[in-house]
Amino acid sequence: MKISSTNSYTFTQNYQNTAHSSQGSESLFMKSFNFAMQQKPSQEAIKAIDAARLEFYASNTQGELTQNSYNQSLQKLTHSMKNILEKYKNDEQKFDYLSQAFALFTHSLNPENNVLPDIKSSSNFFNPKLDFNNTQSLPSLVEQKAKAYIKSLKNEDKDSEARLLELRASLQELENHGEYIKMNAELFYSAIWSDLSASEQNSFLQNVSTISAYYYEQAHNFTLSDGTMLNWSEENGTFKITIQGFDNEKLDLIQLANDKKKFQTLFEIFEPKNRSENNEIKTHKNEKKLTSKSSNSSLLQRALQELE
Repeated sequence: MKISSTNSYTFTQNYQNTAHSSQGSESLFMKSFNFAMQQKPSQEAIKAIDAARLEFYASNTQGELTQNSYNQSLQKLTHSMKNILEKYKNDEQKFDYLSQAFALFTHSLNPENNVLPDIKSSSNFFNPKLDFNNTQSLPSLVEQKAKAYIKSLKNEDKDSEARLLELRASLQELENHGEYIKMNAELFYSAIWSDLSASEQNSFLQNVSTISAYYYEQAHNFTLSDGTMLNWSEENGTFKITIQGFDNEKLDLIQLANDKKKFQTLFEIFEPKNRSENNEIKTHKNEKKLTSKSSNSSLLQRALQELE
């Protein structure tokens, strides 16, 4: 499996934009963000790690992800970090930074420590609401949204589409959890990156990529407390989920309805602009332009019709 260097950050970006208004938020993302803002890690080192990581991803493949491979990578990475702490114990400033970064890294390993606001569906398909008055751990949030969605399916409720959007947003955040771990590890190593040998740098990249990929796989194969397995994927904006022991044809129909809403949202964004521009065309000279603009609208309309 090719190692992926990107993930979906839709919910995270939304959270980042609104979290400053919340008191006592404990998301891992904001903890890492605040640490970086306070400690100001070397931007040169961060860029160097980014470049090395991209080169590593481009030339390496990820082997089979197992509990054992994850445990080994975590043990190696943690052991390396502890050795680095010991090495720099007499450098008070650097040791203080490394100690805080290491604590942040170990804290982020447990998804239960990622406390997030509740997710509520909204009329805007692309921007779910966040309820900062109700927070819970990430696994609990996914569990709640999954059970609410399954219940709505069994009862054939009209709000099934909204429940699916909420579940999707929570699963995307679960998918990002491995990225937070990687980010915190990179914050740690940014302090001593230039001091490492090429072999040590490569070992770090290998271990942290395995850890991140493991959490990614766990997120896409999530087991509820009652043993129900959720499997999902998302590619080019298309979200597909299967629920063990459930009528997944019904899930496909609901997803088609959500896709229709997504296209409708896009249509509503672009159609007023097209209509306004078309109204300004007064002469035969601009007929070709008018035809071009109209064809854009027709394409969206045809996409909607295909989903009906």
